[in-house]
Amino acid sequence: MADGFDYDVFLSYNSANRAEVERVAARLRDEHGLRVFFDTWEIVAGDLVLGVLEAAIDRSRTVAVFLGREGLGPWQDEERQVGFAYALKQKQRVIPALLPGAVEDAVPGFLAARAWVELGKDDGLARMVVGITRQRRTAATRTGPCCPSKVAR
Repeated sequence: MADGFDYDVFLSYNSANRAEVERVAARLRDEHGLRVFFDTWEIVAGDLVLGVLEAAIDRSRTVAVFLGREGLGPWQDEERQVGFAYALKQKQRVIPALLPGAVEDAVPGFLAARAWVELGKDDGLARMVVGITRQRRTAATRTGPCCPSKVAR
């Protein structure tokens, strides 16, 4: 926690995508050594869920907002809004992460203006790790689109 954050990344997702996002969470933790806040790993019986979620967002360097075929879930939309508020206040990064089957045109609001990762692509997870760790991109992470098509480059 040398950087003042307890987590490298907070994962926000629609519950319909829980299993898919948990696989990503495990890879981020196990293969890349990242400190991941994944709600079902961290919230225990008796916790005040909203308080735990808001505190975790506040204590995370990055918020990854996962989008699948179903779009944003109601809790996820709240997490996204809190994430943006903290991002503005504390310079935290918000990364839109498109799951396989997600429609780019359905990326909502401020998320559409941010460079996103596509987890169905070969380099999607590597690009996400680069965004979370804020390391320079390597040759392995330079392929594929980096930015929303709606944003001028």
